[in-house]
Amino acid sequence: MFDTSTANIKGHITIADKESGEVLVDKPNAIHFGNISTKIAEALIGKPSSFITYMAFGNGGVSVDNTGQILYNQPNVSNTKVPSAQLYNTVFVYEIENYNSDNQSNATREANTGGGVNNYEDIAVVVTLTNDMPNGQQLIDIADGVNDETSTTTDFVFNEIALYTGVKNKGNLTDPSDVTGFLTDTSENRPTMITHVIFHPVQKSQNRTLEITYRLRIQMGS
Repeated sequence: MFDTSTANIKGHITIADKESGEVLVDKPNAIHFGNISTKIAEALIGKPSSFITYMAFGNGGVSVDNTGQILYNQPNVSNTKVPSAQLYNTVFVYEIENYNSDNQSNATREANTGGGVNNYEDIAVVVTLTNDMPNGQQLIDIADGVNDETSTTTDFVFNEIALYTGVKNKGNLTDPSDVTGFLTDTSENRPTMITHVIFHPVQKSQNRTLEITYRLRIQMGS
């Protein structure tokens, strides 16, 4: 006989200005259940390409209509497997240090109060974008908060973020050809998007340090 139970994965993201402490984004995110089911199964048998290894940033999650109203796209998630799923417009990929790395500072398993009483585990992915990253950002945050032609450089006005699994060592990517190579990899160890969140635009510039905290709660049973 097979035991049946409920499996649930929830995500939540915060983006804060690390120097001022201002919280810029605080919201739940969408899970790509089709892709993450495969990666959980692969992780249980020890496949390295199943580990959370990258955080991707994009600026295609919102658009502006002719009245100036910001329109939010739906996250690119599905209950079925879509290995090619990606952000609407990826402009920066950050490589996460996880338990498959020498330095485990970015992705950790969080201890939960209650010990064995709880039936869930939390994963916290904390990424700090310091003043010098990504390459090509503006000196100060002068964009108007919307990815449009009124801003001189808007590549790094982020409004969407995703977590990816995949084999490590691709590094931090900002060059368009490198980002395209990341997104079009069709190998067995390809990067695979497992979450997607869309939010009000936030600019990354040299005069601010952003801290992104991305949590996933995995709960089994009722």
